[in-house]
Amino acid sequence: MTLLGGDPLSPFNIKDLVEILTGVKKARPKTRVLCWTGYKWEQLVNNKLLGSALPYMDILIDGKYEKDLHIEGHKFGSSNQLVIDVQKSLEAGEKILAPENYKGE
Repeated sequence: MTLLGGDPLSPFNIKDLVEILTGVKKARPKTRVLCWTGYKWEQLVNNKLLGSALPYMDILIDGKYEKDLHIEGHKFGSSNQLVIDVQKSLEAGEKILAPENYKGE
């Protein structure tokens, strides 16, 4: 399942998003959830409301797309964005990047 913009993690959307993700994960627990957001990881984990969706995600691509930093051949669009393994990061209590060869599967 892919979550993308506007911004699925905006404060206006977050309660509905968590409700949807809760239902999806309950009905289909093996569903992988990828989310693109303009927020940085640190903003999300330090904000109780915005961070409430993280437990339901597998991969987070953080940071705003920057046209001047555009790169080809990657799912995340610009070089300032990071591909984060959410579950490993939450478990470790620190940001863990997905492997370099991550293709979005």
